[in-house]
Amino acid sequence: MSPRVDYRRAAPAAMDALAGINRCLDGCRIEAKLRLLVEVRGSQINGCTYCVDKHIHDARTAGETQQRLDGLCVWRETAPFDVRERAALDWAEATTRIEVTHEHDDGAFSRLRERFDDREIVDLGLVIAGMNARNHIGVGFLPAVPAR
Repeated sequence: MSPRVDYRRAAPAAMDALAGINRCLDGCRIEAKLRLLVEVRGSQINGCTYCVDKHIHDARTAGETQQRLDGLCVWRETAPFDVRERAALDWAEATTRIEVTHEHDDGAFSRLRERFDDREIVDLGLVIAGMNARNHIGVGFLPAVPAR
C-alpha cells in the first residue's frame, strides 16, 4: 500500500507536539526495554505495520532477544517475561482494548499497582497513550515501512 497523506508535511506543528510527548517520555521512569515491549505490543493490537516494524527494530537495537519479540504476541503463554513486564503488558492490553471491554480492568490495575509506583503508572499510561495516538496515525495514513 502507498501512503495516503504526508501528515508530517500537512500538519508539522501537530506532529511536533506528538513528538514532544516522546521526548518527554525519554526521561520517564519506565525502563527502555520495557517501554519498547509495550510499544510493540500496542502496535500489534492496533495493527500498525509501520510502528510494529519500527519498535521491533528499536527493541533489537536495544538488545531485546528475538525469542522474546517472537513471543510478545502470546506473552501470557510464554516464559521469558518477568512479573513486572507481565503487569505492564497486561495494563497496556487493558487500556488499549477499551473498545472491546468498555470497562475498567481492576485486576490488571491491581497487578500493576503491585509492581509500579504512582509516577511509573502515570509514565506507563503516557507511553501507552502516546503509542496508541501514533498507531492511529500510522493505521490511518499508511506511512511507508522502510526497507532494512
